[in-house]
Amino acid sequence: MNMNIHIADKAGFCFGVKRALDIVQDVLKEGQGPVCTLGPLIHNPRVVKELSDQGVRVIDDPVSAEAGIMVIRSHGATRDEVERAVAKGLKVVDATCPCLKQAQKRANELCGDGYYVVLLGEREHAEVRSILGSVDGTIHVIESTEEAKALQCSKKVALLSQTTQRYEDFQEVACALLPKTREFLIVNTICNATVERQNAAEKMAKKVDVMVVIGGRNSANTARLFEICRSTGTPAYQIESAAELKPEWFAGAVEIGLTAGASTPQGQIEEVVNRMMEIDEQGKVKDSEQQEVVPEEVASEGGESMAGYDFEKEYGRRDIRHLEENEIVKAHVVQVRDDMVFVDVGTKSELAIPLADLTAKDVMSAKEVVAVGDVIDVLVLRAADEDKIKLSARQAAQQTVWLDLNQHYRDHTPVQAKVKEVVKGGLIADLAGVRAFIPASQIDRGFVEDLSKFIGETCDFMITELEEGRRRRVVLSRRAILDAQYEENKKEIFASLQEGDVKEGVVSRLADFGAFVDLGKGVEGLLHISEISWERLKHPAERLSAGMKVKVEVTKVDTEKGRISLSMRSLSPHPWEGIAEKYSEGQVVSGTVTRIAPFGAFVRIEEGIEGLIHISQLSNQRVAKAEEVVSPGQTVQAKIIKVDPENRRLSLSMREAVQPSAEEVEYQKYMQPESAPVTIADMIKDKEE
Repeated sequence: MNMNIHIADKAGFCFGVKRALDIVQDVLKEGQGPVCTLGPLIHNPRVVKELSDQGVRVIDDPVSAEAGIMVIRSHGATRDEVERAVAKGLKVVDATCPCLKQAQKRANELCGDGYYVVLLGEREHAEVRSILGSVDGTIHVIESTEEAKALQCSKKVALLSQTTQRYEDFQEVACALLPKTREFLIVNTICNATVERQNAAEKMAKKVDVMVVIGGRNSANTARLFEICRSTGTPAYQIESAAELKPEWFAGAVEIGLTAGASTPQGQIEEVVNRMMEIDEQGKVKDSEQQEVVPEEVASEGGESMAGYDFEKEYGRRDIRHLEENEIVKAHVVQVRDDMVFVDVGTKSELAIPLADLTAKDVMSAKEVVAVGDVIDVLVLRAADEDKIKLSARQAAQQTVWLDLNQHYRDHTPVQAKVKEVVKGGLIADLAGVRAFIPASQIDRGFVEDLSKFIGETCDFMITELEEGRRRRVVLSRRAILDAQYEENKKEIFASLQEGDVKEGVVSRLADFGAFVDLGKGVEGLLHISEISWERLKHPAERLSAGMKVKVEVTKVDTEKGRISLSMRSLSPHPWEGIAEKYSEGQVVSGTVTRIAPFGAFVRIEEGIEGLIHISQLSNQRVAKAEEVVSPGQTVQAKIIKVDPENRRLSLSMREAVQPSAEEVEYQKYMQPESAPVTIADMIKDKEE
């Protein structure tokens, strides 16, 4: 029969440890100098050795550090240690576990509030020393329930814990301290991941034949896991590496459980598993047969909480914080599940907030919203009996948001909102959880045909309407901001422009009478159709299109009316300049008929230069209408019969440009008289002479 190896849920690296390692790796990548850690970064000799191979030195005192970077390990540091590091000229990078940071903060707050602060933990543990060295006041450290019973407490007592302590031990200490004071505040600072790991390990240890715990012997949380597993009565062994495994431990065992401390990397777990797979149920090393590895699916809800633990019923009346309905209070998140969170607001036990009352966001789990150690605002909806207290972070946020919105509305300051959907007449946006309406005319400065292009966009808006009460209506305008920005930009652009300036711009839109050109920051000038080209255009689209880059000359700046006139054709010389050098009378040219008139046809021979072919010059035959001979767009050959640069006129002839046929030449020859005609009078005159 093969042995089955079960890996407990939550075994290995916790968030705080992984975060500390990531921080060190980031510091190493930056390469800004020597790197050291104040004490071992985590309690795992193997990992510390690997970091040492990368050049990370472990120091016990900042004074002994070289110039460079000192990383505060996951177990934290005292204020004095940090100050000495700064005085030494070291750059300090904080990798303290966020859960521990929260414990340090709460401890300092409680000392400041006058509490007799008790900390359950190991006196010599680095984490405990960092808490003691981070407060302005005295903290009384105890390691057992017996020490708690021996304390001489004051009237106000607050209990905290080292983040890796057993929850059951924390409860026992709380029960021991309760009769010793009138006001007792319990602050659960045990890491949520620690509770989950311990619960999963205990549950597994009760189901297997042998339990193996992997982790450094200097690791408090690993040692506690080992104690928990051993307390179930199942044989348990703590190891640091696969080399420490002994085949005889597994003689006769079929189901093997495995868990690991928060400082144990996945690779180390895999090595142990691979080694265990070489051992059979007889306690002998096998050659090839392998065991099945079964990751344990432990249905952990994050461990027990103090919600529902009735201290008052157990020990009698005591002073606790009393909540008032409709007040907003600070709540410390102490446990996070998918469907709810547990918070500490200073009452005798932790209170639950369902996911629906946690946030207005569309999320599947509370873990997407908050984490253990976060401080959130909650609204007290009901403050009757302890077990009937109802809190809502969602409504607290909404109240805060409406106060904030009122402030923005009064001060005429912008807000940010994300456009969610298109509705009749406009758009709907999410304004910090509040549904707000944006009229279609207020999303942009001009008409927007397709409003859906704004969906998903986060923009700045001005609040134009704000109505509280039952209706709670908010109306936003993006256009108000854009108009204000435009006016500022307009002043800036107008102040910088002078007539004759040459600018580059982008055609923003076309009209029948011309084109609008964006000169920068949305400020437009008008390029009249007559200023686009030297030749006549029926529409600007013949030369321009929206988005085209153009170079223009500023011809007029009317600050009073807010108008800028532009020209493209002024940037090139007039086509009639030097016309006499290019064209001469008698020259035959090619051109395109542009338009027909009753008296003839106009022909374009180059941009900006048109000539007239009079109707009498269209053909050698009699022509009643020019359309009989030519049509717009037709290419024709014409002879220049007159050039008038002064009046910018060019006379052309098609009939003179046509070479006569042989028949016409013969006909013209006979049509011309060889000598002048003789009249009767001439004949009489000659006779008389």
